[in-house]
Amino acid sequence: MKEIIDARGRSCPEPLFFTKRAVESGINLPFIVVVDNPSALENIKRYLNKAGLDCSVEEKDREYYISISKS
Repeated sequence: MKEIIDARGRSCPEPLFFTKRAVESGINLPFIVVVDNPSALENIKRYLNKAGLDCSVEEKDREYYISISKS
């Protein structure tokens, strides 16, 4: 089962910090981050690209489910 980090209702840069902390702590991949802020989505995608990780995004009711996995 994928771990889920719920960052809904959090403003930038908190969702990015949650994501970075999870990656740096060695969280099992894949995992999911949920955000409801388009800026947070873009910041997380940019970070994951630089970190060499893949992501796919599913939008549901103005919430973004970011599935993060190894490249």
